[in-house]
Amino acid sequence: SIELYLYKQAKYVVTVTDSFTENIIKRGINKEKVFTITNGVNLDQFFPKEKNNVLINELHLEKKFIVLYIGAHGISQGLSSIVETAKILENQNNIHFLFVGEGADKENIVNKATMLHLNNITFLKGQPKEKVIDFYSIMDIGLLPLRNIPLFKTFIPSKMFEMLAMKKPIVASLEGEAATILEKSKAALIGKPENAKQIASNILEIYKNKDKYKKLSENGLTFVNAHYNRKTLASNYINKLLL
Repeated sequence: SIELYLYKQAKYVVTVTDSFTENIIKRGINKEKVFTITNGVNLDQFFPKEKNNVLINELHLEKKFIVLYIGAHGISQGLSSIVETAKILENQNNIHFLFVGEGADKENIVNKATMLHLNNITFLKGQPKEKVIDFYSIMDIGLLPLRNIPLFKTFIPSKMFEMLAMKKPIVASLEGEAATILEKSKAALIGKPENAKQIASNILEIYKNKDKYKKLSENGLTFVNAHYNRKTLASNYINKLLL
């Protein structure tokens, strides 16, 4: 194939996940020239910030514990399970779910929340990239859901590094390489994809335990500083190319 021909002709082949690297090597490409440079985060742009109280007031979410999903509302994310999670937690009056974004599955998700008569969810349209930091600032927990599909085990959502850099704990419902990274970070509680009960349990565990919240938050910031600083990754990339 053209793909394999290009791999063979290239001096180096650079991937963004170890899964992709392993796949290319298994297909007969010399392992000496294939390496991984993951996505990371610009720590000059994403760092711990005070909550944007103007935005909190605009959304009427004063004194709420905000659980944020921001990004594509497509079939890949399995957001229906997050709506089910909100249903499980509807009697926890302080916990509020905030969905920000657009996508093919958004109408179904909004309809499901309406059908379940949920008052603990706010849906917002997609936002400009420069506003993402404001939404990260007001969240108490960031959600990272993916559907239970084998292909997604190779995905690493880059927004998880942004959330950790802003000193926010994550509740993830996914498997594979992203889950492995989050386990190493000690900054997330990780459950199975599309398991609403487990997601709800993990949210409650963080919500009820201030010490755990603080520890997860601090661990995340330390972890991205050490391993996913984009400047360091870029430097590693350059050093590889200069060998």
